[in-house]
Amino acid sequence: MVGGETDAQKRKRRNKSAIIRQFLETNPHLGPTEVVAALKQRRIKVTRTLVSNVKSRMAAGSAREGQKNVRVGRGVGKTVSVSDLVSARKFANHMGSIAAAIRALETLRELSG
Repeated sequence: MVGGETDAQKRKRRNKSAIIRQFLETNPHLGPTEVVAALKQRRIKVTRTLVSNVKSRMAAGSAREGQKNVRVGRGVGKTVSVSDLVSARKFANHMGSIAAAIRALETLRELSG
């Protein structure tokens, strides 16, 4: 029991979140107060805070769906921004080609240890 909540209470809360998500999918334009009132008519008691949290997580999830990161290195886990790619392209142009830029970077890696 974490935070004073039993398993039954956690399941009930989780189900309320699912109900809120389902309701917001059909009524995305409604605000938290309106969602609370609508669910109250269905005899489902939720708080404005819970509705706000669920709604914000839904919005954050949909915003993240379109994002893609380019991974660099072998399992390093760092991402490359668009400005990094532009800089890399400028470097490759300066070196004459991408292959020449790669050779220069490999040589630099060997020299630095």
